[in-house]
Amino acid sequence: MNILIWNCRGAMKPLFRKTVMDLVAWHSPTIMVITKTRLSGGIWLLWSSNAVHVDILATTEQEIHAIIWVRSQSLNWLINAIYASLRLAERYILWENLKMLTNLHDLPWALIGDFNEVLLEEEKSGGNPVCMRRVRAIKECMDACHVMDLGFSGPKFTWSNKRETGDLIQCRLDRCWANPSWKDLYSEANVTHLARINSDHCPMVLNLNPNLGNVSDRPFRFQSIWLNHEEFPTVVRTAWEGQDISLKGAISDFTAKAQRWNK
Repeated sequence: MNILIWNCRGAMKPLFRKTVMDLVAWHSPTIMVITKTRLSGGIWLLWSSNAVHVDILATTEQEIHAIIWVRSQSLNWLINAIYASLRLAERYILWENLKMLTNLHDLPWALIGDFNEVLLEEEKSGGNPVCMRRVRAIKECMDACHVMDLGFSGPKFTWSNKRETGDLIQCRLDRCWANPSWKDLYSEANVTHLARINSDHCPMVLNLNPNLGNVSDRPFRFQSIWLNHEEFPTVVRTAWEGQDISLKGAISDFTAKAQRWNK
């Protein structure tokens, strides 16, 4: 079961629908968290009703709090879909809300989305130094919630201001957290940062049951979404230019490079 998380930076953009359809076709998410839609409160929580039943418990401008009922496993857990405000004072309100929720339930719990904060100095490149007061605030919140960062594979940073090298700023702002009882349910769950596409944020995939099927085991398929990514022409060039090999060998080299780049 996959959960797709993406700060789309506007659901009215011309390429939004195509990008989402491509992401869905490749990653087959059961649940989707789309943030910064600039529509209907800014956060969308979408799901496949054949696989899960979702009860929305509460919503604010920065979060959707819901209970997920997994039909095939007869189990349930809590999710908080997060889009933390750019305004510091409002993020502090969110941290307090999450700490309050900790005392209201004892269920498995996952918090996923755009937290608009880094936790470590190495999670930011460029721009102003990391503010340790802000770091302490989010760390204290997550400690109070008894949740752990699920980590990731893929690109180190999930957000970029997409400027030239001298003015480039990159950060890890998007992440997934879970409490120990959620980790007991999905002990092999992992997070993948995908290539950034049609947004300043990378999409993320949270795979709850990776041992039930791995995308890397699928036959290679060219993804049209790659054509919109600024790094893809470089992947093509490195695979094809200067190769004194057969067409079959060039295609094989390109396939391997494209699969590694897309992980």
